[in-house]
Amino acid sequence: MILSSEATTTILKRLRLAAIAGQLATIAYAAHTFGAALDVHALLGIVFIYSLWHAVFLWQQTTRQLTDARLTVEITIDVAVITALLCVAGGWTNPFSSVYLVPLGFAAAMLTLDRALWVVAAAFCGYVITILAYVPLPELEPHHGSHGSMHLMGMWMSFVLAGSVLVVTVAFVRSAFESERRALAQTREARLRDEHVLSLGVLAASTAHEIGTPLATARLIAEDLLELPGEVSPADARNLCTQLDYAIATLRQLRKSVRETTVPNSPRWPISHGASPVDCEFCGPRWN
Repeated sequence: MILSSEATTTILKRLRLAAIAGQLATIAYAAHTFGAALDVHALLGIVFIYSLWHAVFLWQQTTRQLTDARLTVEITIDVAVITALLCVAGGWTNPFSSVYLVPLGFAAAMLTLDRALWVVAAAFCGYVITILAYVPLPELEPHHGSHGSMHLMGMWMSFVLAGSVLVVTVAFVRSAFESERRALAQTREARLRDEHVLSLGVLAASTAHEIGTPLATARLIAEDLLELPGEVSPADARNLCTQLDYAIATLRQLRKSVRETTVPNSPRWPISHGASPVDCEFCGPRWN
């Protein structure tokens, strides 16, 4: 479904309530117009059963999620109800036979193409039933002889054509809409990912810059230790130099990673005291 389960259920509920109200109003008008020729009790019975089904559906949706399969069944039920009402009230001659297009349009907008085509097939079968088995109303029956059959065939063909074009067109529009929505979502995710990487790079560079001060201080201490070789163990001094070299190498690698993952021309923050870069490798030769 293109919408969430809750939104789809709300739309279906409103459409069905409007359909039930419209059916009752139409039955009342038709009963006044056609009189005894119209089986009002059968029509009201169909609407009553349909209302009960809809009430059960709403009760079930309080604890369940509306799936594509269930929505397909519900729209097929709508098609069956339309077929039953038309068969009791003039069949294909009823001017409301075009109401089949309502569930077809809803199915095309809300379901995948294969499920929408299933609803189209159900509507086509229902329309054929309204041609073959229906209760005629004298006021609606054509009186054109052979022209009546041609008119019947023309109505059926126009319905098939209109329904097919409607479903396929809406399905393609929906597919294009979903493709654009996925592309926008991917673009948004990529931008957020780039911003996250950039923020991490800036944080890493700032951290490396801040660590430069204690490393520079450690360098000065190492220089002072070199001036007092008799009071400090050469092994301790070499160990200090080794640790400083390791820290400096780590910061260099960090700065390199930052430059590769963020802005290519990002500024460099040398770990320094004054203007000279930190380098503790000088300790080695002086202790040998």
